[in-house]
Amino acid sequence: MTENKEGVPITGSTQSGTPTDELSPPNNINVAGKRKKTEISTAPQVPPTVSKPEERHLINYEDILLPADGLLSIGHIPTKIPVSKPDKEVYFRTRTDPGWEGNLPIYTHHGASGGDETYLVMPPAQKYLDEQKLLRRVRMYTLINQSGDLILMPIPLPNPDGTTNSYNDGKLKGVTEGKTRWVRMVANTRTKGYDIYYTESILPEPVWPALPETFHSALDIAFAGKIIENMDHKLIMALRGII
Repeated sequence: MTENKEGVPITGSTQSGTPTDELSPPNNINVAGKRKKTEISTAPQVPPTVSKPEERHLINYEDILLPADGLLSIGHIPTKIPVSKPDKEVYFRTRTDPGWEGNLPIYTHHGASGGDETYLVMPPAQKYLDEQKLLRRVRMYTLINQSGDLILMPIPLPNPDGTTNSYNDGKLKGVTEGKTRWVRMVANTRTKGYDIYYTESILPEPVWPALPETFHSALDIAFAGKIIENMDHKLIMALRGII
């Protein structure tokens, strides 16, 4: 043991002239002088999250995917809707929505070539045609055939006294049955009515077109160029003998 100049013993060691504390054991050695066991973590190692780069496409494929049935729905509007009864070989259905039928005044012109043309009559000309027994008051129904074509079918309303005829009764029976099943009508001159035929197999329900959207729009198409607006119409003038 060494002493300083005053004779006081020095208990520590001096290095480079600076007093230091007693040396501490290494971290892996305990106070008893035994080496500590290295602790190994048993927790599962989670791999670092790697962010994927954002996918970029030239085309948005959600916009061009087809529906499950693979069919495209293409809206179109017909340029012509006939006003007549369906051909006897054609099965049809009747639209059940009451908004797709209505009572109308019409005039049927029998052309020289044998073809009939049906005109919608506006109020200024109705009285004259009614006096001439040429105005027909009908209930107009909306039909569709198996090809998806629309037809407007007129059926005369009962007379003021409530009477009808057997042919009109047969037509009404046909359009009524057509509201629930596919039917076709064939005139029967022997019974002076119509025979109603049904499909022998169950056909799919009709798919009504999106256009025209309303009964009024269908009338616009069916009677385009065939509206008698007043007494100056050429057909009225011809009936009056005015050239």
